[in-house]
Amino acid sequence: MNIVQQLEKFLRTPVDPELFPVRKGNRLLIGQFEIVEAKSSYLVKHKSAAVIGRTNNLISAVALAKEAKRKQSCFAEIFRLDRIISKQKQDSQFYRTSLRTTKDQDRREILETKIENAASKIQECKQKLDMYIFPRRINNFITNNREELDEHQ
Repeated sequence: MNIVQQLEKFLRTPVDPELFPVRKGNRLLIGQFEIVEAKSSYLVKHKSAAVIGRTNNLISAVALAKEAKRKQSCFAEIFRLDRIISKQKQDSQFYRTSLRTTKDQDRREILETKIENAASKIQECKQKLDMYIFPRRINNFITNNREELDEHQ
């Protein structure tokens, strides 16, 4: 079965409307949960006003809202990935600033490597958070067809 047939089959299956977030002002509504954007963080709340948690990154907040409706949730892992993303973003910013100001060629190469390393760690964490956000069948489709999807882009 080629990728086109798989995609058509996937699109014909019924979709849960809670999969699609709705933006209203500075809020993002996902089913019974809302994500409120603050100055430097995102607050995840239930519609009953119960606070689920606060994250530093939007992708982590969406994963937290999606995971909150499950009985066995992995909040600790989502918060851990959120902290890693935040730390790597901060480190990357520091490395970029250092790269602009340094004149030593060896130091430049080291900083470029550190920037690439931070970017790959951020990407890895985002892929793990995608596993909480998207249904298993979408993740399986993306994983199984990664090469073909990359070719069509």
